[in-house]
Amino acid sequence: MRRMIRVGIRHFGYASVALCVLVGGSAVAQTTVTFQHGVDGYVSGDEIRISMTASRDGTNGQAVGNYLIDGWETDDPDTEPIENSPDEQELVQFNSIFGSNPGQIPLGATILNAQLTYKTFDTGTTPPSGGPWGVAALLQPFTTATRYADFPSSNGNPLLPSRGAWFQDGYATRSTGGFAGPHSPGPPPTGTNTLGGVVNADVFPLVQMWSDDPEGDNNHGFVVQAGWTGATNGWGFFTNGTATVANRPKLSVTYTESPVGITSFQRDVDGYTGDTVARLSSGSDINDPVDDVTTDGTTAGNSALYIDGNDAGTDARLRTLVKFDNVFGSGENQAPADKSVLKAWVVMTTGTNADNRVPGPVSIHPMLREWDVNTLYSNVGPTPGITEADGDIGPALDSNYGMINGSQSWFDVTSYFEDVRTGDVVEDLGLAFIANTNDGWATHLNGATDPLTRPRLVIYSDLSADVGQEGDHNEDGVVDAADYVAWRKTPGSFGGDPGGYNAFRGNFGESGAGAGGAVPEPATWLLGLVACAAIATIRKR
Repeated sequence: MRRMIRVGIRHFGYASVALCVLVGGSAVAQTTVTFQHGVDGYVSGDEIRISMTASRDGTNGQAVGNYLIDGWETDDPDTEPIENSPDEQELVQFNSIFGSNPGQIPLGATILNAQLTYKTFDTGTTPPSGGPWGVAALLQPFTTATRYADFPSSNGNPLLPSRGAWFQDGYATRSTGGFAGPHSPGPPPTGTNTLGGVVNADVFPLVQMWSDDPEGDNNHGFVVQAGWTGATNGWGFFTNGTATVANRPKLSVTYTESPVGITSFQRDVDGYTGDTVARLSSGSDINDPVDDVTTDGTTAGNSALYIDGNDAGTDARLRTLVKFDNVFGSGENQAPADKSVLKAWVVMTTGTNADNRVPGPVSIHPMLREWDVNTLYSNVGPTPGITEADGDIGPALDSNYGMINGSQSWFDVTSYFEDVRTGDVVEDLGLAFIANTNDGWATHLNGATDPLTRPRLVIYSDLSADVGQEGDHNEDGVVDAADYVAWRKTPGSFGGDPGGYNAFRGNFGESGAGAGGAVPEPATWLLGLVACAAIATIRKR
């Protein structure tokens, strides 16, 4: 992928970089802007800590250099001393990020990436928390006068009149990004953060929600929280009041104003039923079918189902498999087969029980073996479970961290679905979720009562330019024999049968840039293909 980068556009107190990225043969104009209190004159909005503990409630992040947030846990009456852990959350706003001035994000822009960055406090003797910590968007404004009790709870527990800015009470969205230790770059250290570590959470769906608001007034900021109930090992980080500007919270956003088509695939939403979901479990003895269980993700019911790493006692491996069919084509609810995939994500929703959460990492991989909802683990490689070493799966496409209960995790699968679209994937066998931890992660599958919590595929298609001549299915600039091969492998990805073939036949020999040399008629070429196949068969015999 080639890039043309122009650096140094600095206006309005913001830093921005304009890019023109070539994806699938078409130029996609992108711009990255960064917002950090005190950088190039930018002044952020309010930042406060809200807490169950009155003496810590309403701490102004602009007035202190750092503070700690925490998760709630009730007291165990059978132990001493009293160990109630208070819930404490971070509220922070990056204001004035949308507008028509240079360095701002235009309203209506498509957000391709957004990272919220914190730096863990770098002194102390107690290791900071590994989380998980989630990031959600606030659905109502806050000020420095806002307190924990300003978010009354609907949980029906008179002893817990507030859960802070929690999504089930209507004060925030579900968390869509999370922290679980410094992984910039690479995975976090085992167990906890490191002092002074930098962590990033992908919050582009939240920034997209703000960009989609025609009035431009729904950016009420983020809430960083442990969930309800959440991890009880507190996390300390630098706030906007720290003297070192580079240590302050930072928001980086990449967007495009080029036309983008967005298509979503989710069981029973807009009539879609073309996906298959299963949860597979294997014990230590792959030859024992009793240990091998396949759970149909559609009939499993509303409960969130776990995936897990290797348990020392049983060596059990739990994996979730998903496959989305009929993604590309010319139908109303399909992603266009003739337009490059600009971005693609698979979205999984964590269950709301406290033990459903996981710090991570959880990775997503392309499946390399056929499977269905009746397949047992004994049908795969010699190592129990689905492993890369056995050739069951390919290398990870993406990894996520910080999945608090109730959160939605977006896994980037852009390269995979672009290869599916172009036919570079010989056979689309779906994707596998692997928990690279012994702490299980439970997500809703297709049996969930709420369809919007089921596995979801989101495709962003680049509509900025015609990617080539109609019938040029592999986008090499000319309609030739290779396009017939691509269509024949997966007709549904290239206009269907006979639509994709007719496009190939009707434009055979054409080129968007002008083809050189004579190209045979399609009928002649097809006869030649048949003749070659016959000759090859005779020689083999």
